[in-house]
Amino acid sequence: MGWQIGILVGKDGMTASLEGECRLSIVQKNIGQWREIGSVTIAVDPAQGLKGLRQSINSIIDFLGDCRIFVGRSVTGVLYYELEKAKCSVWEMPGQPSDFLDEVLAQEEESQRQSALEEIKPVLPELS
Repeated sequence: MGWQIGILVGKDGMTASLEGECRLSIVQKNIGQWREIGSVTIAVDPAQGLKGLRQSINSIIDFLGDCRIFVGRSVTGVLYYELEKAKCSVWEMPGQPSDFLDEVLAQEEESQRQSALEEIKPVLPELS
């Protein structure tokens, strides 16, 4: 299974912040093409205050499932904190998702390679 990226998208198709109504879309690259594999509408009601915001954030994290890459126009405050706590890699990228998805994927793959290299500890032979 390939990498999955969760993106907050506004009605205009551009990345969005968690304000008002937007769509959380999960995409995956398959045979060189990005395809949406699921989406859900997220609507934050300011009248519900922090409780409503936390409910929306919990919905986002539940919907992400095993997806651990999240992209939004602006990811701050409680949303950022909860995504970090859920071990998500958080990206702030304004614009059309098709313009930057390959870049995000390449940097995530490189980061994983670097982490794997750091875990490899050289073993020195014992001197007798």
